[in-house]
Amino acid sequence: MVNNTRRTLALVSVYSRPDEDLFKRSNWTVWSVTEGGQNGLQVIDAKSILSVVSVIPHNHHVNADASDVRFFVWEQMGMDMALLSRPGDATGEDDEGIDEDSN
Repeated sequence: MVNNTRRTLALVSVYSRPDEDLFKRSNWTVWSVTEGGQNGLQVIDAKSILSVVSVIPHNHHVNADASDVRFFVWEQMGMDMALLSRPGDATGEDDEGIDEDSN
């Protein structure tokens, strides 16, 4: 309840702006960001959400000592997520093609 009005809230995580050099070199397609940590968490009205993205860890480092943990933003999740799975994940088979559900 907010001001005696029932609202649906969402906890979201705010990330940095994309690494500008990588963003330019990728023709404005790779959004390499860092997480905001505890200070990046915000509670918002769920009705204000315009889109949902996936934020996936990757090994690009801006700092020479590789101390920065970076993520890339994937905007269009869907069947493309199947590209990230291992063979057999969707079918219930293991890597050797053995059906795990029949045991």
